Amino acid sequence: MPTEVPEHQTSSHEAALGRSVLEVDHLTVSFDHTVILADLNFTVARGVFALVAAVAVIAFILKTRDRLLVSLVSTEVAIASGIGVKSLQLSFLVAFAVTVALGMRYLGVLLMGSLIIIPATVAKRLARSIDGMFAIATGAALVSTLLGSWIAALTQHPSGPVIVAIAGGLFFVSLLKS
Repeated sequence: MPTEVPEHQTSSHEAALGRSVLEVDHLTVSFDHTVILADLNFTVARGVFALVAAVAVIAFILKTRDRLLVSLVSTEVAIASGIGVKSLQLSFLVAFAVTVALGMRYLGVLLMGSLIIIPATVAKRLARSIDGMFAIATGAALVSTLLGSWIAALTQHPSGPVIVAIAGGLFFVSLLKS
């Protein structure tokens, strides 16, 4: 069902700049290639929910890391050890789905995909243990995000592509390891 686009009264400021503006669902798009995020319904409750969900996922991974590792390496050994493999795998899938959903909501598709795949790949190439993989993947994601955001702010470029470029650079550096 098509939605009706509300009319926008062009201000004298916009008219003086020669811009035309379109408003759709709380998003104002200016046709001079500028996007102004007027109101994306971001509330404190949504922010708190996202933060609580992220902390819950981190706590789950840290608490069940050893059991997850055993169940991923050998389901039979995990069952013999008394680990509830089916419930653990379901819980892991829910945690992964929450991570992806939060990432898609706040980061976008490209950045979320990149921050899941590239740091894990870098860690797999460089680490000698599971703890090392965990630390390197976390570090690669943090370095990519923080350095990419800083460079994007300095150069006034969108942060997403810069963060992906930094992560890609880390991957290519990891390829130098023989």
